[in-house]
Amino acid sequence: LWGWLAGLAFALAAASDVLDGRIARRQGTAGNRGRFFDHFADIGFILGSMSVYVGLGVLPWWVPASVAVSFAFYVVDSLRQSRRAPSLI
Repeated sequence: LWGWLAGLAFALAAASDVLDGRIARRQGTAGNRGRFFDHFADIGFILGSMSVYVGLGVLPWWVPASVAVSFAFYVVDSLRQSRRAPSLI
Protein backbone atom coordinates (compact mmCIF):
# COMPACT_ATOMS: atom_id res chain seq x y z
CA LEU A 1 0.00 0.00 0.00
CA TRP A 2 2.75 2.49 0.94
CA GLY A 3 4.57 1.81 -2.31
CA TRP A 4 1.45 2.62 -4.31
CA LEU A 5 0.84 5.79 -2.31
CA ALA A 6 4.43 6.89 -2.82
CA GLY A 7 4.09 6.20 -6.55
CA LEU A 8 0.87 8.20 -6.70
CA ALA A 9 2.46 11.13 -4.85
CA PHE A 10 5.41 10.99 -7.26
CA ALA A 11 3.11 11.00 -10.30
CA LEU A 12 1.03 13.91 -8.98
CA ALA A 13 4.10 15.98 -8.15
CA ALA A 14 5.61 15.28 -11.59
CA ALA A 15 2.38 16.31 -13.30
CA SER A 16 2.20 19.55 -11.30
CA ASP A 17 5.84 20.31 -12.19
CA VAL A 18 5.09 19.94 -15.89
CA LEU A 19 1.90 21.98 -15.67
CA ASP A 20 3.37 24.92 -13.76
CA GLY A 21 6.08 25.39 -16.39
CA ARG A 22 3.56 25.31 -19.23
CA ILE A 23 1.25 27.73 -17.44
CA ALA A 24 4.10 30.15 -16.69
CA ARG A 25 5.22 30.13 -20.33
CA ARG A 26 1.67 30.58 -21.61
CA GLN A 27 1.03 33.52 -19.27
CA GLY A 28 4.42 35.07 -20.00
CA THR A 29 5.55 34.84 -16.39
CA ALA A 30 8.43 32.42 -16.98
CA GLY A 31 11.86 33.89 -16.34
CA ASN A 32 15.48 32.89 -16.04
CA ARG A 33 15.35 32.90 -12.27
CA GLY A 34 12.36 30.55 -12.28
CA ARG A 35 14.09 28.22 -14.71
CA PHE A 36 17.16 28.20 -12.47
CA PHE A 37 15.26 27.42 -9.26
CA ASP A 38 13.09 24.85 -11.03
CA HIS A 39 16.13 22.56 -11.28
CA PHE A 40 16.63 22.68 -7.51
CA ALA A 41 12.95 21.99 -6.89
CA ASP A 42 13.15 19.05 -9.30
CA ILE A 43 16.17 17.50 -7.60
CA GLY A 44 14.60 17.98 -4.18
CA PHE A 45 11.45 16.28 -5.39
CA ILE A 46 13.35 13.41 -7.00
CA LEU A 47 15.67 12.82 -4.05
CA GLY A 48 12.76 13.05 -1.61
CA SER A 49 10.80 10.49 -3.59
CA MET A 50 13.78 8.19 -3.89
CA SER A 51 14.41 8.47 -0.16
CA VAL A 52 10.91 7.16 0.48
CA TYR A 53 11.63 4.20 -1.77
CA VAL A 54 14.91 3.58 0.07
CA GLY A 55 13.00 3.61 3.35
CA LEU A 56 10.49 1.13 1.92
CA GLY A 57 13.33 -1.11 0.77
CA VAL A 58 12.50 -0.71 -2.93
CA LEU A 59 15.75 1.08 -3.86
CA PRO A 60 19.28 0.67 -2.51
CA TRP A 61 20.78 3.74 -0.79
CA TRP A 62 23.36 4.32 -3.50
CA VAL A 63 20.76 5.20 -6.16
CA PRO A 64 19.70 8.56 -4.65
CA ALA A 65 23.31 9.15 -3.59
CA SER A 66 24.51 8.77 -7.19
CA VAL A 67 21.72 11.05 -8.42
CA ALA A 68 22.76 13.70 -5.87
CA VAL A 69 26.41 13.47 -6.97
CA SER A 70 25.39 13.70 -10.63
CA PHE A 71 23.30 16.79 -9.89
CA ALA A 72 26.22 18.38 -8.04
CA PHE A 73 28.42 17.85 -11.11
CA TYR A 74 25.67 19.35 -13.29
CA VAL A 75 25.48 22.45 -11.08
CA VAL A 76 29.26 22.94 -11.04
CA ASP A 77 29.49 22.48 -14.80
CA SER A 78 26.60 24.88 -15.40
CA LEU A 79 28.23 27.52 -13.21
CA ARG A 80 31.53 27.14 -15.06
CA GLN A 81 29.83 27.49 -18.43
CA SER A 82 27.74 30.48 -17.30
CA ARG A 83 30.94 32.34 -16.38
CA ARG A 84 32.24 31.82 -19.91
CA ALA A 85 29.02 32.85 -21.65
CA PRO A 86 27.25 36.20 -21.47
CA SER A 87 24.74 36.40 -18.63
CA LEU A 88 21.08 35.84 -19.46
CA ILE A 89 19.82 37.12 -16.10
